[in-house]
Amino acid sequence: MGVPPGGAQIITAALAPDLPVEIFELPEVVPELSALPEFEFLVLPLRIPDLVPWLAEMSQLRVIQVLKAGYDGVEENLPDEAVLCNARGARDVAVSEWVMGALLGVFSGVVDAVARQPRQEWLRPWRHELAGATVAVVGMGPIGQAIANRCEAMEMNVLTFARTARGNIHAVSELPDFLGAADAVILITPLTSETHGLMDESMLARMKDGALLINAGRGPVIDFPSLVKEVAAGRLRTVLDVYNAEPLERDHPLWTLEGSYVSPHIGGHTREGNVKALTLAAEQITRYVNGEPVLYVVARGKAAGVT
Repeated sequence: MGVPPGGAQIITAALAPDLPVEIFELPEVVPELSALPEFEFLVLPLRIPDLVPWLAEMSQLRVIQVLKAGYDGVEENLPDEAVLCNARGARDVAVSEWVMGALLGVFSGVVDAVARQPRQEWLRPWRHELAGATVAVVGMGPIGQAIANRCEAMEMNVLTFARTARGNIHAVSELPDFLGAADAVILITPLTSETHGLMDESMLARMKDGALLINAGRGPVIDFPSLVKEVAAGRLRTVLDVYNAEPLERDHPLWTLEGSYVSPHIGGHTREGNVKALTLAAEQITRYVNGEPVLYVVARGKAAGVT
């Protein structure tokens, strides 16, 4: 079983002492595929992206467990006989708290005040309260639900959107009809062919003047040149945690535009969330070794069974 650098201790502690399994902690840098043993189960590290293109060549792999909800890029390199599992639920608190921080920081005026602090600017602009504001949460998986719950607890009017309508949740295809009413739009969708470029020029133009766009999902969901134009014009504000390419280019206008707030992909990056994800990985390893179905399968290789 291959596990991330620094993850062996947490995973091993969560396994039964008599479980017949050998844990191999991956190095921080993997020079080539031949440097690794053959794994049946791989807990994919967050920060060894060079490992992903090699996955298809790992013929012994049967389970790939990622440590986050997203799995774009991995599915395309899935070995034929492997299944791919995400860490559903592990980072709900972390990401939803980051989103609330983004909402509170902008609406309270705190982030603007901090930005002016080095210049000792004492300005007191009128601001809006979050209570009573209308927010649209786009993407209603567990993280989206956690965000909606927190927004409702703070007395916001919450509109929710998913790929297909269900109950009080609207279909994403209906989003254009509601954008003009939203004081904030929160993106927490996975990256798929349907969501790529979702917030394009026409969709951004439908947002109300002064609205806030928050992206805690995947960068390519937004058309960045169109967003830059809207923010530069002073019509929209944005808080971003994800981008088309990371780290964000040093000369990108989003670093310096007024009304643009850049976060270095830290939404799910908490110690607690990491422990939850690694503990889930240990549960998955246990299930696999004991011949039980693994949980949260999001993709299967062409020849994968029902592991």
